[in-house]
Amino acid sequence: VGATLVTHPIDAVKVRLQLATKGNAAADSFSISRFLRMWPSLYRQEGTAAFLSGWRAGAIRAGSYGTARIGLCEPLQEAVGNKTVGALVSGV
Repeated sequence: VGATLVTHPIDAVKVRLQLATKGNAAADSFSISRFLRMWPSLYRQEGTAAFLSGWRAGAIRAGSYGTARIGLCEPLQEAVGNKTVGALVSGV
């Protein structure tokens, strides 16, 4: 869940770049300079909320997926009889 707080603003900027260049084939290629310029531009236009909108949903998703994977690991290991395969099947 903590990683979501770090990666969500990066994803928000990435999506804004994708939406801004939609339909413009020349601008579709990723550019680090465009990515870095987008941060202050987005902050000036929408403030901090632009980077954090939707983070709760991402945190809930990450928490529920992580809990399900960890919760399923031991039962799957016992059912399969092989700890490595059980862990791989549960996604841990």
